Amino acid sequence: MGKVQYRNDASRETRESMANFDAGLVSMQLMLIAKSKGYDTLTMGGYNKQQFIERFDVPERYVPIVLIAKGKAASPSFQTTRLSLDEVAKFI
Repeated sequence: MGKVQYRNDASRETRESMANFDAGLVSMQLMLIAKSKGYDTLTMGGYNKQQFIERFDVPERYVPIVLIAKGKAASPSFQTTRLSLDEVAKFI
């Protein structure tokens, strides 16, 4: 298998779009792993990214996308009504 090369020729906008997509997948997996270990999580996308960069001295090559808080809930979360898997997917 050859060396994987990052899309250096892609525009910054394209690279950030790719990073957002990948971050969503990684976030989902981290949250599922945390839940399986008995932790609760909360994603935060609405934060001041520039202040985050400055406070944590984030190098210019990185773009903050999402923060994930992890911990033990003080009380049970609000129960929502969700459709069953059979109602939203069809397996053939």
